[in-house]
Amino acid sequence: MASINDGGSQYRVRVVAPNVNDRIGSQNVVRVLSNASAPPTRLVNLSDVNSTLKTEDGMILVWDLPSESFIMTSVIDSSSTTIKGIAYFDNTTNSTLPTNGALIVSGGVGIGKNLNVSGDIVISGIATFSSNLDINAAVDILNRLVVNSTFQSVGVTTLASSGGITTTGGDLYVGGDLYVADDLVFDEFTARNASLTGNLNVAGIATFQNDVFVIGTLTAGLIDGGEYWCQNQLVGKNL
Repeated sequence: MASINDGGSQYRVRVVAPNVNDRIGSQNVVRVLSNASAPPTRLVNLSDVNSTLKTEDGMILVWDLPSESFIMTSVIDSSSTTIKGIAYFDNTTNSTLPTNGALIVSGGVGIGKNLNVSGDIVISGIATFSSNLDINAAVDILNRLVVNSTFQSVGVTTLASSGGITTTGGDLYVGGDLYVADDLVFDEFTARNASLTGNLNVAGIATFQNDVFVIGTLTAGLIDGGEYWCQNQLVGKNL
């Protein structure tokens, strides 16, 4: 409270100190108050951001812990990043190597559900399938195919169609007929019945432990031992 004397009359005037709002205006109150604890951000003008890449499109602001400041970059180097929504990659760059394409992953990839690929797949390492493998088209295998269990072919199976050798290290079981268009070479041959429509040429010794029936002409040199018959008649006997 102050007193004013103007030459005969005395007035009492109450003097009130101006507040922050009166001095700087209501729009700057928040900024003044924030100055008491921390400097105001100048993020709009990028004056307190490492904005070296501000002329490039698509940059993001990342908190850099060593410098304790925001930097403009295209790299997120946090130990883990979680995306809860759907992530879209609009880039259509094709991939011909593990080091190029629209999405390049330097480490492993874990996928919890289905994987759908509309293009080709190139696997340079070992592919392990712990469940069934369903292939609905042709399969082209350049090198070996190793099957540790049973191999079953339901339809027609062609082996070495353009030439080559097909080898089986164990037994080969054929449940139906076996058609061979070319020569058939055996080390040993055991059969229950045999029907030949052409010639039978034996270069070595042929041993028959039972009767041999010849319907047509039998041309032979020396027949060693036993009787030989022709049309149920004994025609010779070697002693």
